[in-house]
Amino acid sequence: MSDVPLGNEDADPTYENYSVSNIIRMDASFFQTIELSAGANLVSFYVLPEDNSIEDMMESLDPGNNIEAILTQGAAAMYMDQFGWMGQLTHFELDAGYWLIMNSSADLQIQSCDAPTSDLVYNLEEGPNLISYPDPESTNVSEAIPDDIEHLFAAIITNGYATMNTDNGW
Repeated sequence: MSDVPLGNEDADPTYENYSVSNIIRMDASFFQTIELSAGANLVSFYVLPEDNSIEDMMESLDPGNNIEAILTQGAAAMYMDQFGWMGQLTHFELDAGYWLIMNSSADLQIQSCDAPTSDLVYNLEEGPNLISYPDPESTNVSEAIPDDIEHLFAAIITNGYATMNTDNGW
């Protein structure tokens, strides 16, 4: 019998015919891929890595060349070649929505994330709120918002789409 650690790139497991291998450790993580176009992109994250800093998560987008700025409700960050990321926004959060201002198209890969949470709570204010959508799949608007508070929503705007809450439904 041989012990084979998984998730270790340096491991050199040897396999023998008719042998049994024990898995000592298996690392599972979640990921999210977001297709970004040139211009303003409205995005949110349903999973985040342990290091959810702007510097770490935006590194693959080539800051200063591909991505210029990130805006959220009440905070922003801009990339400056000589200083790096500057502004009040320093980390991404699961409950917030973000405008990513891009110079060119790119895919944002968010990897090594914890499992999605099912107990996300939104603290909404009267008026516009820039919030996230906590799921990788789309859902009918009337199913996504609990019936007992649905009447409190006037409209929803997403990246490229909008809907209004009327007497006849969404």
